[in-house]
Amino acid sequence: MRILLFLMLLVPSPLAALEICDDLWFTRNLIFHRAGYCFGSTLGQTVFGNAGCTTKSPVLGQADQSKVARIKSLEAEWECRVNTSGRRLNIPDLGFRKLLFDLPVATGYESSCIGWRGGPFKLRSGRHAGAPQTATALPGDNLLYQFESIGSWEYVELFRDGRTAGAGWARMPLEQVTCENYAG
Repeated sequence: MRILLFLMLLVPSPLAALEICDDLWFTRNLIFHRAGYCFGSTLGQTVFGNAGCTTKSPVLGQADQSKVARIKSLEAEWECRVNTSGRRLNIPDLGFRKLLFDLPVATGYESSCIGWRGGPFKLRSGRHAGAPQTATALPGDNLLYQFESIGSWEYVELFRDGRTAGAGWARMPLEQVTCENYAG
């Protein structure tokens, strides 16, 4: 039974595909938004607006070009088709994500720490100790991991009392996470 459950967690579901597609679309387009892109789609205008936009052909730095290429590869792998005529994305931490300096890339797979047992720790807008704090994880919180880790940094979505309570980067490798229960 455990093997079956484990395999079910590894096989993407249609709902998971929709969620990762929204997430990948958001991250890729946030990169373009920050480079001055002027959106023509309803979804782009709703999520990002066009205030301060300057171009339909922004120039991206090498790091952003690499991240966009990685995201496009994942979108192809997941066969993403985001409805850009819509007005909504299924991303619970959208407000937190717009504040980030370092953008996370979704993997389509997730693991959860249910009932954090360690002490409080800070979530940050970037992958360095001096980045602004976005939230604080407290004992008993639930932590969701569904993004690519970078070195010892993890992008953590924080849930408290059944609601999104924060999100951001933490220098905490998954093997150091102590929880009441684990999922994924």
